[in-house]
Amino acid sequence: MNLRYQIRCDLPNKENSRVAVEFLANDLKINLFAYDHEDSLEDKLDQWINLDSTVELPTPFEEVVRDSQHEHLLPEHWKTRDVGKVRQIELNWATLLVRERLLSVYNQEVEHLESTLAQMDSFDRQHFEACKAFWDKFFAFARENHLPRSITDEFKARIDVMFDVLKALRKEDKRKLEIASVEGKKNVLAKIEEAIAKIEEGKTQRNVLFNELKDIHELWKQEKLTKSDRNELKATLDAAFDKVKNSRRDEYMARNSKRIDDLNRIVGGVARALERLQRNAKYHQEALEKTDQVFQMKLHQTKLGMLEEEIAGIVKKKADIEKTLSKLKKQMAKNEPSPSSKESSENKGEGQDDKTKTKPTESVSTKESNSEPTEDVASTNTSVQESSDISQPDED
Repeated sequence: MNLRYQIRCDLPNKENSRVAVEFLANDLKINLFAYDHEDSLEDKLDQWINLDSTVELPTPFEEVVRDSQHEHLLPEHWKTRDVGKVRQIELNWATLLVRERLLSVYNQEVEHLESTLAQMDSFDRQHFEACKAFWDKFFAFARENHLPRSITDEFKARIDVMFDVLKALRKEDKRKLEIASVEGKKNVLAKIEEAIAKIEEGKTQRNVLFNELKDIHELWKQEKLTKSDRNELKATLDAAFDKVKNSRRDEYMARNSKRIDDLNRIVGGVARALERLQRNAKYHQEALEKTDQVFQMKLHQTKLGMLEEEIAGIVKKKADIEKTLSKLKKQMAKNEPSPSSKESSENKGEGQDDKTKTKPTESVSTKESNSEPTEDVASTNTSVQESSDISQPDED
């Protein structure tokens, strides 16, 4: 936008005068210099309009200052011969006023950001986002209004300083967090190991163990931990929850396994007894077929009847035991952990450094909370692009 113009005007007793118009953006004023028309003045005015620093205008015969309170560019008693040009100058002046007022608002906003940052003693993600949002907004404004490079560079430098301060604060916060995480991890891990010892001992009720692990989970959320330490403790805590949850199943499986072993022994004994009775029955049947004595026939028949009755009872008993045994085996197969579950459990036990995705417990979810910021303000870039003279900060 041009800041200097010349127009032709008729002033009282001074027709066809030349008026030099100068915008004073910082003061929000306009200087009007009136001159008599001279050919030599035309060249000087042209050079002055083009901001030639070597040109000095002569003393005008009349000088007027206009500001934002005036509705029109020229005093009422000045009559212009360049009506269209005057309207364009007035439009440019209105645009400049709006731009300067908006710049004043942006300046107040960046001063507020600087003042807030000066009172901070730790990195604040919201303040970082506020600085970034301000730059995005100012970038769009500067591009739309074709701000001079000097204004853009001034705001860019102030934003860069704030990002540098935020970077330093974040680095210090990270150092403090790493120190605190060592003690926090040690504290949480000791409580987890104590709970695991109770689980393996098997003398503490499961609901008591669950409540202890829930308390440890709350402590895990409250402790200041690095992301790696938090994830490591999360995996260990999940494994402990799984131990408690699976202990019921393990007890049930062990009890059923013992019953199956006992029933298998009973079935074996019954089968042997049945085989013995069947041999006896076969003996008496063969003896009955060979004898022709009435007494012997009666004796063998009586013995066969007793054996057949006893065999039928044992067969029925054996069938009932085998039915129960089959039912127990099906229940055992149903509750047997799948190969993938076993593998996951082994991975938890072997080492918590592996980045294995652990199975969430039914009672408590150990989703990450209060984790450290992962974005790095160190790589924030607010350099000016050659194509637009304005840049936008990026966060890696």
